[in-house]
Amino acid sequence: APSFGEDFQVLVEVEDEDSKINLLGEFALEQDVQSAQHEILIALLDKAFEGTTLDISYADAIQILDRLDDWARGNRGAFDPIPSPPLKKSNAEDAAQAGGTGQSILTVDEKNRPLTLDELGLIEGIQPEHLRGFDENDEFHPGLVRYLTLWSELELKPPPPEPDPFANSPFSKFTQGSLFDKPMGQGDAQEPEPPPDVEPQPTNNGLVNVNTAPLVVLRALAPMDVPTSFLEKIDEFRKKVDELKKEGVTAAGDSLFAKDKLATPGQEKDDAAKDSSSQDDEENDPTKFVFSTVEEVIDKVEQEYGITLALDPNVESAFLSRLSVTSNVFTIKVLVYTLVEDPSNVGHQRFGRHASYRTVVWRMVTDEGAPMLTLLPFEPYFRPRRL
Repeated sequence: APSFGEDFQVLVEVEDEDSKINLLGEFALEQDVQSAQHEILIALLDKAFEGTTLDISYADAIQILDRLDDWARGNRGAFDPIPSPPLKKSNAEDAAQAGGTGQSILTVDEKNRPLTLDELGLIEGIQPEHLRGFDENDEFHPGLVRYLTLWSELELKPPPPEPDPFANSPFSKFTQGSLFDKPMGQGDAQEPEPPPDVEPQPTNNGLVNVNTAPLVVLRALAPMDVPTSFLEKIDEFRKKVDELKKEGVTAAGDSLFAKDKLATPGQEKDDAAKDSSSQDDEENDPTKFVFSTVEEVIDKVEQEYGITLALDPNVESAFLSRLSVTSNVFTIKVLVYTLVEDPSNVGHQRFGRHASYRTVVWRMVTDEGAPMLTLLPFEPYFRPRRL
C-alpha cells in the first residue's frame, strides 16, 4: 500500500464482480433460465449464513424472493411509491422499434427492478448485516454484496447517428448529388463512407468466474448431485496459488515465479540438475492452479487429489454451463487511513480508517487494448470489516 507522508495511508482493493451471481437473473425473459436462476438464488440465501445466528432458512429464502418479485412489480408496501429514474432502451428494444414490430422489450415490471443491491435492504427478511456482513465469534461472515451483483451482464449501446444539419433545408433538393453532399476534398471520385457499425461487446453474460467465486457461490451454482466435498476441493486447489505467493522467495533469493533463472558466470549444470529444476518450476508454477477453460475444472481437481467424481453427464453439463474462467467487471475500493490515538496504548498512535470509496469499472477487451468504462463513479461506502 502506498504511503502519503507520515499521516496518511491508502489501501486499494479490487473485487471481482464476475465472481458473483447476478441478482437480475431472477427476472430472465426465458422461463427455463428464470426457474434455474430462482433455484440458484434460493440456495445462495439458504447457505450464505448457515451456522450463524442470522441464518436464513430455505422457507425464508423463498419468501424473500417472493417479496423481491413484488418489489419489481411495484408493490413496495410502505416504500411505495418510490420514483424511478428514466431508463435507456436496450439494443433489442431499439432493434424491435426500428423494425416496426411494435414489440416492447422492457415491461412495466422490468422498470421497477432493483438498480442497486442496497434495495435488498428494504425487503422484509433482509437485515443490514445480511447485506454488508458481520462479525460473530471472532469470524467475519461476508454479506450478500460479496455474493451478488448487478453488473455481470452488460452490453454497449452504439452511438446515435449524427443528424444532417441541412436535412430540412429548402435548398436540399437543389444540392442533391452535388459536391455539397460529399465531404470536402472527396469530389465525385469517392462516395462518403457510412459510419461504422458498433457491435455490443457483452461481458460474461451472467456466467461466474470459477477461479474467483467464493465457495458459497459455487455451492449455489452446482446442482445438489455435486457433493460439497468436491466443491471444497476446487476451493483448496485454487488456494494453492496463494500458498505459493506466501512462500514468495526461496532461501537462495530466486523467485518461485521466475521461469528463466540466470546462471552465474562459469556455472555448469548437468542434464539431471536441469530436469530436477524443470520439475520444481512446473510444480511451483502458479498457472497450474488456474483454470484456463471451463472443461478442465473437474479433470484438474480429480487428477490433483486422485478422486473420481463420476457425475451424470447432464448434471456436469448444467454445472459447467454456469461458469466462466475470465472476469471483465471489477469494483475498486480505496481505503484512506489517518493517524489516530491508540486507546490500547496511551501516548502512541496507529492508523485508523478515515474514509472508504468505491467505483465499478468494465474492462472491455478489444483488438486495440482494454479500455476501462466507468459504470459507477467513485462514491463513499460503508465497510464493516476492519483489515
